[in-house]
Amino acid sequence: GNVIHFILSAIYMASDLERAMQIALQKGLIKEQEVNEIKEVVKKVIYHKDLSQFYTQGIEVLNERDLLMPDGSTQRPDRVVLKENHATIIDYKTGERNKKYHHQVNTYAQCFSNMGYTIDHKIIVYINTEIELDYI
Repeated sequence: GNVIHFILSAIYMASDLERAMQIALQKGLIKEQEVNEIKEVVKKVIYHKDLSQFYTQGIEVLNERDLLMPDGSTQRPDRVVLKENHATIIDYKTGERNKKYHHQVNTYAQCFSNMGYTIDHKIIVYINTEIELDYI
């Protein structure tokens, strides 16, 4: 899960896939023989019919960027896509669905809302054998 998470954090648009795979390989996070298998999983996310619009040119992407919360703590959403005054929050998860993730993503959304953004989508992407989207 962490490897895929890392690779996705290096992808701003779909064309970054090869570069992200190379970085993971160079850092020793993946082995040469794992490249194709992992690349297929990542492709399922970035080319997903409901997600591909968030991996295109002409949008501002904040990957793994610290957010200062009202209580002074920081949180780090996986991906926030900004276009004009609109924000889409995307969080990647491996494993079982869990309602506690809703609170986490809603917290991120509230933060961007407080900054004046209209929240278009809040999406938890479950990355398992299949890719499942949980819209909040």
